[in-house]
Amino acid sequence: MKISEIAVGPRHRRLRDVSTLAGSIAEIGLLHPIVVTEGKILIAGLNRLRACQSLGWEEIPATVVSLESLDAELAEIDENLIRDDLTELERAQHLKRRKEIYEARHPQTKRGGDRRSGDFQTEKFSVCSFAEDTAAKVDSTPRSVRQHVRRAEKITTEAQEAIADHPSADSGVELDKLASLPPDEQEEVAREVADGKSKTVRAAVAKRRQRKRCDKIEQESTATETPTATVRYPVILADPPWRYEFTESANRAIENQYPTMTLEDICNLPIGDLVHKDAVLYLWATPPKLEESMKVLNAWGFTYRTSMVWVKDKIGMGYWARQRHEIILIGVRGDMPAPAPDVRPDSVIESPRGMHSAKPEKLHEIIEAIYPALPKIELFSRLPRNGWASWGHEAT
Repeated sequence: MKISEIAVGPRHRRLRDVSTLAGSIAEIGLLHPIVVTEGKILIAGLNRLRACQSLGWEEIPATVVSLESLDAELAEIDENLIRDDLTELERAQHLKRRKEIYEARHPQTKRGGDRRSGDFQTEKFSVCSFAEDTAAKVDSTPRSVRQHVRRAEKITTEAQEAIADHPSADSGVELDKLASLPPDEQEEVAREVADGKSKTVRAAVAKRRQRKRCDKIEQESTATETPTATVRYPVILADPPWRYEFTESANRAIENQYPTMTLEDICNLPIGDLVHKDAVLYLWATPPKLEESMKVLNAWGFTYRTSMVWVKDKIGMGYWARQRHEIILIGVRGDMPAPAPDVRPDSVIESPRGMHSAKPEKLHEIIEAIYPALPKIELFSRLPRNGWASWGHEAT
């Protein structure tokens, strides 16, 4: 059909950038013809039409439908919408198509139409808005109808096809999240969900954002296995050698294992020479040293976010309560991304006690799963670990 003969009119929905679509059509052709009435009035495919125009096409493949066939299709759509077995995505697709047919039958109701025109004034008492008419026929509300149509209009066809068989297709929250993304990201996110790489659209989006931020931080870091003055680590695990202010014999026993430090000494450590401006700190703290640990976290330039707990298999000593757990304080500085939902850990680590002051490897594994590519450093490590730099007094 000749493009010059197709009537669109100024009252159609808002125009969008079609450069990406035009590039796709130029490469693989027009996969879906536009739809027009017998009078050559456009029903569906405005963006495809504009893209082909931008390519210099004079003719475009078109499917011609009669108003009678539209009425039949409209009746079928209404029947389907009354059913309860449609997913949220299917309902959105049906309502979008119903809107196209309704506007073909009643052009004056299209968004942007001249409501002061004589035609509209003549029919304003006999023609309801699309949302009101549809809501009355399918036992819904105008707001719900508009919301569903928006989802089908905003989400690309490719993204809809990708998640059609996934549980996300039956979640309005998931569809709204997908619709909020730029078109070029929608299919990637939908495919990631459909392939099982992420459980939900929200998880996929969070993972992508974290990945982008971590990639930038990684590029800014120049970490090696041996810390230097130019290295800035975004991931820090610290187990300070606390000096406990109780019996002299107990302090000496600890000193025999490794040198201890006062709170002031720990707070004054030159951590700023090691840490990236965007970083996360996992700080070990025993219950008696919790208050002091918070002071250390703040002194090192971090803001407290949350904590984890290591529950041991054997009970220890204690004046007020015999200790069977230790705490991991988590603090951040700058714009450090939180863990993506699918690698967000349990706050409780259950692991047996090891040698004196040794911490479970499970925490290292958790951190490595959250930030696999980012440079990591452990302060006062008891044992060296592959992929981690070490700083401070540690065992070898």
